[in-house]
Amino acid sequence: MAPDEPILQEFATSVDKHLKKLKKRLKQAKRGDPDGVHDARTSLRRVREDLVLMGRAAFDSGRAMRLEDELHAHEKALAKSRDSDVMLGIVHDYLEHHPPTREGLSTLVARLRSGRRNAQKKARRRLAGSKRTLRAVAELLHAEDGAVTIHTPNDPTKALPVLVHHFTHGLVWRQYDSVLAYDVFSRDDPDVLHHFRTECRRLRYGIEMLGESVPHANAIVRELRDVQDRVGEMHDHHVCAELVEKWVERGKLPANREIAHFVEDQKRARDRLRGSLRTQFRRVLGPGFRQRLEHALDKRR
Repeated sequence: MAPDEPILQEFATSVDKHLKKLKKRLKQAKRGDPDGVHDARTSLRRVREDLVLMGRAAFDSGRAMRLEDELHAHEKALAKSRDSDVMLGIVHDYLEHHPPTREGLSTLVARLRSGRRNAQKKARRRLAGSKRTLRAVAELLHAEDGAVTIHTPNDPTKALPVLVHHFTHGLVWRQYDSVLAYDVFSRDDPDVLHHFRTECRRLRYGIEMLGESVPHANAIVRELRDVQDRVGEMHDHHVCAELVEKWVERGKLPANREIAHFVEDQKRARDRLRGSLRTQFRRVLGPGFRQRLEHALDKRR
C-alpha cells in the first residue's frame, strides 16, 4: 500500500489481488492437490487478515468479521486434509532414516491415506459455498453504501484519517498487542506456542499488506516468519505424536514396537524444537523487538 494514497483505493487494489490468487488456489484444493490445499489455506488466512484490517480501518466491522468467519470455516474444511498430508510427510521422512520399520508402520500409512481421501471428499462439499463468500468480500470491498465508514467531513477545516499512513501505526500496533498478550502464558505448552504463532503470522500479514507504508520492517517480517516456521514444525511433531498415541489407545492402530518408537521420535523432535523456541518467544515479546517495531513505524514515510 502506498502511504499517501487513500486507504479505500489501496484496499481495493491489494485485496483484489489476494482474492484472485485465492480463487485459483481453491480450484486446485478442490481437486485434492496437496500443494493446492496448503496454498489455499495460506491464501484464506491472508484474506481473513485483510478483512480484519478492513474492519478496523474503513469498513463496517460487523460485516467484515462475518465474512472473516465464513472464510475461517472454509479454511477449517481443508484442515484434516492438510494434517494428513503433513503426517504422511513426517512418516515418509522417518522411514527414510529407519527403513526396517516400514512394515510396522504400514497400518499407520494406510490409515492416513484413507483419512485423507475421506477428508478431501468432505472438504469439496464444505467448499461449495466458497464462491458466494468470495463474491461477498468483493462486494464489500467495492461497496458504495453504508459498508464504508470513512466519510468526508461537512466542515472543510476538519481533518479525518483517509490516507494509508493515517492508519498504519494503529493497525500494526493493535495486532502487536495481540502478540504481547502471550507474555502471561507458559513458553513450554505446544498449543500455547501454536496460538502465539497465529498472532505472529497475523502481524506479519498486516505489515506485508501495508507494504510501502512500513518500508523499514523487513527484518521484523523475517523474524516473524522464522517464528512461524519453527513453531509450525514443532507443533506438527506434537500433533503427530498425540494423534498416533490416541489411535493406539482406541485400538485403531496396533500397539507394536515400530509405532511406539515412531511416537517417541516425534516427541523428541517436538521437545528439541520447543527448547530452541524459548529464546525467540522472549525476544518477540521483549523490549528490543518493541523498539525495533516502533522505529520501523516512526520511519514509515
